[in-house]
Amino acid sequence: MKTNTSLGLRLAPIAAAVLAVVGSVHAAEGDLKSMMTPDSSFEVGGGYIDSDNGNFGKYNGLNEKGGYLLLDGDVKTRNDLSGSWTRLKARNLGLDSREIRWDQNRQGNWGYYFEYNEIPRFEPLTVTTPVGGIGGPVLSAGSVPVIYDIESKRERYSLGFDKAFAGKWGFNIDFRNETKKGERIDGRGSAGGTPNNFSFTPEPFDSTIRLLDATARYTDKKFQLVGGFYGTQYRNDNSSLNWNYGNSGIGGGDVLSPSALPPDNQSWQLYVTGGYSFNAMTRGTFKAAYTEAKQDDNFIEPTINGRTNLGGKVDTTLLQAGISARPMPKLSIIGNLRYEDRDNKTPVSRYVVTTGSWTGYNEPRSITYTSGKLEASYALPKGFRVIGAVNYDQRERNTYTYRSVSHRDKTEE
Repeated sequence: MKTNTSLGLRLAPIAAAVLAVVGSVHAAEGDLKSMMTPDSSFEVGGGYIDSDNGNFGKYNGLNEKGGYLLLDGDVKTRNDLSGSWTRLKARNLGLDSREIRWDQNRQGNWGYYFEYNEIPRFEPLTVTTPVGGIGGPVLSAGSVPVIYDIESKRERYSLGFDKAFAGKWGFNIDFRNETKKGERIDGRGSAGGTPNNFSFTPEPFDSTIRLLDATARYTDKKFQLVGGFYGTQYRNDNSSLNWNYGNSGIGGGDVLSPSALPPDNQSWQLYVTGGYSFNAMTRGTFKAAYTEAKQDDNFIEPTINGRTNLGGKVDTTLLQAGISARPMPKLSIIGNLRYEDRDNKTPVSRYVVTTGSWTGYNEPRSITYTSGKLEASYALPKGFRVIGAVNYDQRERNTYTYRSVSHRDKTEE
């Protein structure tokens, strides 16, 4: 059951259809007017789920038997003097998967927005367990089983701004902050593999992801250039999960407790990409980027080598160029070159006591890719086409001081 209430000049399309009998010019004017006039709408409805269905409602919130409110809206206004638009759009306001976006813009000049999203995740299975503290970093076991509904939710806030100058320049910036809270089904088993070494350990979520993307651009008829910065950050408020029980009950502890949860990490990238049209038949493109990714969150317990964190760091350099041309009406040529160097600078250290052939050292992996392609195609009569190409791929890998799986330092194809 759904009703629709609209605000604005809904008569414009109808009037255009009537005037079409008089002349196509009047119809075109009516269509143009309908696009320039704000047209808002509201949608209200209801839904009913006749039984619980975890799979059907896993991500949309329609997971339990009962009634639901369906509410959407799209409100638009226009300032005729400045030509700026304001819009408020909302979806699923009556559900756990609601979305709201508010923005203002003046086409070809400036614009900004704010957006809010909720992304739920409901576990289809119902859990019955004596484990308590689910959703937190410390679990305990009681004597009476309790029914749990395992679920999590992401809340995302986004905002951005865009500006185009009177000339050929412009810039934009986008920021997103996303929090995730809740839990998921998980379990851990101790060495030995016997059933009594398994523990039900629901993993808690209490993390934040932040993204920042800022770009500047230049555009003219022949040359287009975009340069920017892209940064990411992950923060987990739960560094470890602790419990003191096994499958057989409380007492005795568990050799896997505490267990580390996903660690904090961050990365950033500087990049520039663009294209140049030499003439109507020939165009070149290029891209260059440098990325640094780090994972240096503290360990939850001291290690045998005395290190307090991994010190993980990977630097990536990317260079890429390409060209496409049509020197003859029936002949097309494309070519590209790509170079990518992933330099893993994570310190090598012993983390596990040597046992047999196992050295206990971590093995940072670095690799360099070099690839290229040249392809030509020629159109033949009756829709046939002949294509010829040469492809080259080279990969160089680092060599470890300590024992590792056999590999080739360099391969070519």
